[in-house]
Amino acid sequence: EINKIEERWIPIDSVMEDKLRKNTYTEFKITQIDFNPEIPEETFSLQSLK
Repeated sequence: EINKIEERWIPIDSVMEDKLRKNTYTEFKITQIDFNPEIPEETFSLQSLK
């Protein structure tokens, strides 16, 4: 399923099948999304990324 959210088309419900293993899959459901979250600068420091 695809919905338009804030002028963007977003897949909010999708399924990925594992073709190597019979009857297995992963389902993704987006119930909440924030396109512009506030992320502190230090999140991307070398120390934080280690």
